Formats: sequence, structure tokens, C-alpha cells
Amino acid sequence: TGDVVSIKEEIDWDGEAGAILRRANERREPAPFFENVKDYPGHRLFGGALATNRRLAIAMGMPANTPARKQQKEFELRIEKPIKPVIVKDGPCKENKLLGDKVDLFRFPVPVVHSGDGGRYIGTWHSVITKDPNSDWVNWGMYRTMAYNRKRLSILFNLGNDGGWMWYGKYLPQKKYMPFAIAIGSDPLCLLATV
Repeated sequence: TGDVVSIKEEIDWDGEAGAILRRANERREPAPFFENVKDYPGHRLFGGALATNRRLAIAMGMPANTPARKQQKEFELRIEKPIKPVIVKDGPCKENKLLGDKVDLFRFPVPVVHSGDGGRYIGTWHSVITKDPNSDWVNWGMYRTMAYNRKRLSILFNLGNDGGWMWYGKYLPQKKYMPFAIAIGSDPLCLLATV
């Protein structure tokens, strides 16, 4: 349909991939699918899945030419009628597990998005899932996540208004670590629920 462009030339994860993606989004061009990432044979990067009204409409199961206002109204209707999640014991997201000394965030082509960034962003369009320690309430939020080194990352919670920050404020006095999950590469509609 012309919504995605496959780029087979080698693309550098250090600034180049981010610059191409940003420009494609600004110009409402096809979503870049980088098939050859420098230093990462066999890994690919994809971005901009929902960067146009056409692609957003398709993701929502609407006709591709649905006007933006109609998409917004439909989105608001769906928020009012949430679908209860189905809890499963296992799934494809748990097929590859690396624990302990095997943890290496740079095993993946984590990009430097902009010059001047403090590091490599492993999460800019993803879901950070946290749970209230005192109830069953679960929050999905999109908080920028930077790989600090191979084993550590940082998450930017906005003080006072993010669910993740509110939950952290409950874990801290209990002197407990706050468990969380980061979902990268999930279905685009999951990301709409996250935003």
C-alpha cells in the first residue's frame, strides 16, 4: 500500500536511523523499515507505524481515508468502553529470556535518536507497565527510557502526574523495589492505549 518503505542499505543506529525516521514522520512519508543496522547483523528497526492519519485509521480498523476528527471521536468512544484484558500465563513476549549476567541492553540496536541526547533510547514508542502495590490497578504509560549501560536503564517519570511516578511514591515508603515491564514492538493499538 506504500505505507512502509524497506531500506536495505546499512543504516547507523548512532543518529542516522533517528534522523531518517524523524524526517519521514515530518513529511508524512512511508514508515521506514531498516533491514541492515550497523553493528547488528540480523536485527532490524521499524518506526513511524502510526505517523499518518491513514495508518492510524487502518490500525483502528477504519477506512484508510477516515478524517482525523472522525478518528478522534471513535478513539474517545473506545476509551469510554474499555475491553477487559485477558490474563495469560505465557506468551510470545516471554520466549526469549535473558537473566543475570546474560542481560545486555545493547544486544539490540538501541538508537541514539538526536545529537545531544544523553544516551541511547531503548524506549520512545513503547509501554512501561507498572502496578499499584496496594491494589490490582495497572498503569500503562509511555515514559522515555534510556539505556544507561548494558545492564541498567533509566525511566523518565513526570513528577506528580504519571501513574508510574504515583506508584513509585507508594513503593518507596514500603522500602520495596517497584517491578515493571517494558513492552517494545507491541501492536500499534497497545501503544494508543499507553499514550
